[in-house]
Amino acid sequence: MKRIKAIYFERLRAEAHLQLLRVFRAMVEAGVATRDLLREQLPKLDLLLEKERQLVDAPRKKPETTELKAADKALDDLLSFAQGIIRSNLKNPDAATAAAAAELLAMIDSSFKHLQRKDYESEIVAVNLLLDQLQGPYRQQASLVGIAQHLDQLRANAATLESLIAQRTAEEAARLHETMGEIRKEIELQYHQMVERVEVAAATDPNGQYDTFIAEWNQKVHDENEKHHHAHVDLGKGSACVVAVQGGPFAATGHPITPTVGVTLHQEGKPAVALYMGSDYALTYKNNVKAGLATVTVHGKGRYKGMKSATFEIAQAIG
Repeated sequence: MKRIKAIYFERLRAEAHLQLLRVFRAMVEAGVATRDLLREQLPKLDLLLEKERQLVDAPRKKPETTELKAADKALDDLLSFAQGIIRSNLKNPDAATAAAAAELLAMIDSSFKHLQRKDYESEIVAVNLLLDQLQGPYRQQASLVGIAQHLDQLRANAATLESLIAQRTAEEAARLHETMGEIRKEIELQYHQMVERVEVAAATDPNGQYDTFIAEWNQKVHDENEKHHHAHVDLGKGSACVVAVQGGPFAATGHPITPTVGVTLHQEGKPAVALYMGSDYALTYKNNVKAGLATVTVHGKGRYKGMKSATFEIAQAIG
């Protein structure tokens, strides 16, 4: 007797789970024998799949909170204020200051154009990269035009926005996980009932009219199981994930210090892979205001899970 292979449902992400069950639904409809056999159960499966689709789409459509919008506006306002200061110095009587303003605007236009039109996470990355430039290679120009005093506040605003995004993401993930688990149980029960009916019908079918369906579906199940068997890489295991804090030395300023980090994944037999903030991971910081040992933690996202931390030293400000 031909049997349908088991699907490792627990390994499938929400989008993959939904897509696979849609494929099953389409394959049932495509075959006369399976469609007639499972006709009464298809509407029930449709309702459950629609519930799952709404849950998958909900976080993308959820309006941002007032707090998150306010933090983004504060960051945008400060960025605009800093750029306004730079532009106001283009005609400064002091030639060196005017030249510094022109250099800064050219740098911003070439590498950070439309910075405030990006999504939240991309904006945070871009702001931190811009600040690395203004507090590094362009430190002198920033000082000449008078924006150096605002850079720590910009960094703090970016850190606040990043923290709010991480908090919202974690809350949504928890809610989604809890509700999705309930829907998945219903869907999987319905699916297994349909599979059992096909197998019982196949066992008593002398013409083998279900054989093609079972063979094609088993191939889909095999492919999906293989694809997602190692889908989630744990960043917290061993030394596979390397978190390198960039910049420094850091001095206490009274505001959060949020250095950029480089995250690289090393897996045996594979080339090293650089991960990207936003799509692959999020960052949180701890004890990063006062002098002492601060911690930055990488939280896996997408096909990555787990956490990996690194520390960096904040020295007492002199003066």
